[in-house]
Amino acid sequence: MVLVDKYILRFEKELLVSLSAFVLCIVPALDDQNDEMVTKIHHILHRTEKIVGTSKLFGEIWKTMLRSPRSRLTAIKYLDTKIPRTIDEASELNKS
Repeated sequence: MVLVDKYILRFEKELLVSLSAFVLCIVPALDDQNDEMVTKIHHILHRTEKIVGTSKLFGEIWKTMLRSPRSRLTAIKYLDTKIPRTIDEASELNKS
């Protein structure tokens, strides 16, 4: 994961060019049984979200679900934890 932090996320907005492939490679790792690895992947996705924006990242995750059947359940579980369930939660998210 150090490689991702050191070499990929440093591209900042240029990451948008390869965001689709990046997400397609990262999402299956969320299904790992190692909690430490899953925590690192969540950290990478959080940093990616801050760099490219929530709507871009979520859009690419949806595309990953359409393109890769093996990633669907994992992607749905991730989005389930990230998408606000109520209007109040969504407005709180917009304030931060």
